[in-house]
Amino acid sequence: MGKKKACKDCRTITEANVCPECKSTDLTTTWKGKIVVMNPEQSEIAKTINIKKPGEYALKVRWTSKKKNTINYWAVRGWQ
Repeated sequence: MGKKKACKDCRTITEANVCPECKSTDLTTTWKGKIVVMNPEQSEIAKTINIKKPGEYALKVRWTSKKKNTINYWAVRGWQ
């Protein structure tokens, strides 16, 4: 079993090298927290963080800007 990675674009957690949801190859092993969404239509949390499909999602995804500064995905969007 490989190390789980989170997609920097849609936060989907995967062991693959390509995100199964959005097909991005921009994945990171630097993520924290996990939410498992079974029924996004009835989940208030899924609606709040804009999750439309069932699956495993990272709550915090860290990514690096072109200037090599590490930025918290949620902090950029007003979440701490």
